[in-house]
Amino acid sequence: MLTTRLGAVGSAASPLAGTLVFRASQFVLLVVIARVSDGEQRVALLLLLGIQAVIGIFSDSGAFNYLLTRDPNLLSRSLFNRLLALQAGLTSTLSIVSLAALYLTGKVTVDSAATAVTALALALTLITDSVTRTAKAPTLVFGREVTYGVVDAVVGVTRAAVCASCLMCHSLLPLAVLPVVGIIVVLTVYVLVRDDFAHAPVPRRYIRQTVEIGLSGAITGVYSQALLVFGTIALQPSSAALLAAALRVVQPLEFIPATTSAQMIPRIRAEKLRLRDAWLASILVGIAIAVGLAVAAPFVGNLLRMPDHFESILRILSLAFVIKCGNYVTISYLLARHHVRARLAVSLATACFAIIAVPIVSQHGLIPLAWTALAVELFLTASSGLAVRRTAQTNV
Repeated sequence: MLTTRLGAVGSAASPLAGTLVFRASQFVLLVVIARVSDGEQRVALLLLLGIQAVIGIFSDSGAFNYLLTRDPNLLSRSLFNRLLALQAGLTSTLSIVSLAALYLTGKVTVDSAATAVTALALALTLITDSVTRTAKAPTLVFGREVTYGVVDAVVGVTRAAVCASCLMCHSLLPLAVLPVVGIIVVLTVYVLVRDDFAHAPVPRRYIRQTVEIGLSGAITGVYSQALLVFGTIALQPSSAALLAAALRVVQPLEFIPATTSAQMIPRIRAEKLRLRDAWLASILVGIAIAVGLAVAAPFVGNLLRMPDHFESILRILSLAFVIKCGNYVTISYLLARHHVRARLAVSLATACFAIIAVPIVSQHGLIPLAWTALAVELFLTASSGLAVRRTAQTNV
């Protein structure tokens, strides 16, 4: 029985462990680009790396979550193939559009063949990462959590190894290998899951249902990514690259409150956990992480070869991160209580606030723009708190 329980715990922890390895490799990639490149190439690639994170959110077609919400007996290989194609097509389109927009507006300057090759490699890697995420979804549906975690770990370790070779030869050209590795991983995952599907018809409205899920996530992405989107438009490329680097340090840490708040949903639904206790616990975790970021800011700045005010930006974003940790719990509470419309209303209101406030503040420079991250999170706290109060009064 003990062995069975340990096996169950290991299976449940495997996706989180794999995500940790993958996120760590993303930070290593940031370090490599910051240390190996110089001048306009450095600005271009840091900005491109930040914009890719934005594209990664907005190009989520909803295929991953759609697969997770379907009955395993209703999933067919034909449906799976179509969802993979949908995700690949959307990510490819947005990647091409973003690259073209950055180049045509002069925000990114391609000053050498090495820069062009690296930029293309990063764009293709985003596409393979996106398709891999969708391809992994059936492993969770069919209870193969270990496979899910192993795939992320393999990608992360391989990416870290490629980045290490870049540091050793002081060149970014080895990054051209990353899309090839990504394609191999996608094909491998596809072979692993293709025989698990049932012989079932393809639902008529699968595209509409998938896109609806994707749009819900995109609305959330509006206020979380507005900082870099409008910052790229208003700021000088060097300042925008600085902001992109800071966000690439802080935002990957969001998987911690995202994971813990998701785990709280069943307990909140079963009324075994009060919102106040969950919110306070998440805030305390956020404070611990923010303090760690504040202390490590000088080291991270030196590691990435950033100017002194990079530390200030990092510390401001860490304050916003604390509030964001609490917001994850509040939004999870609304989901646990099945107040989906209330959650959507909160997301829309916050997105509108961000769209209005961020462009205005971005005209006043990088530091004021960084403070809008905190303002947006505080607005989300107020609006989600109001939603919780109103839904509680409705249920009385």
